[in-house]
Amino acid sequence: MRERGTLTEVVFVVGPLIAFLGNAGALLSRDLLDDADDSAQRTATTIHTVVIHAVAFFALTAIYLNKMTTPVTALLVAVVTALLAVETLERSSVDEARKITMALLAGGAVAAASVPLMWWPTHGLTGGGVLFVVFYLAIGIIQTGVERRGWLPRDGILYGLVPLAMFMLLVITA
Repeated sequence: MRERGTLTEVVFVVGPLIAFLGNAGALLSRDLLDDADDSAQRTATTIHTVVIHAVAFFALTAIYLNKMTTPVTALLVAVVTALLAVETLERSSVDEARKITMALLAGGAVAAASVPLMWWPTHGLTGGGVLFVVFYLAIGIIQTGVERRGWLPRDGILYGLVPLAMFMLLVITA
């Protein structure tokens, strides 16, 4: 019984620490994004991307680990993904209606992936990892399409081979 108390204590310490670091990183990246310097822009974009992806991993994993009903899980996954997609596309030059449409599409894609995942007999962080890989794929494709309006061979590697390799790793370790 003591182990459960220890885990609760760890969660009470680690949870606020993650929230603090996420907020600090987001504030730092927003401050740097407003800076005119090109190297500051790259640094801010990197920090912003890391924070969004870290929040996505932890949020999607927490939703999956709670094992709620499938409709509730899909709805929560869609909302979290859509909100993070809006944040990702905040600095892009497209109009607000298109940003929201793209964010809803990303949310729908990750929510659709969560439905069959609920029947997959997996344990631990694997389910959250699968949802994160789908999030990475959806956000990456949308962001590349919105910002560049064209595809490069490296995009095929980043959003084709990398997610495929991660899916295979998750399937093997499940």
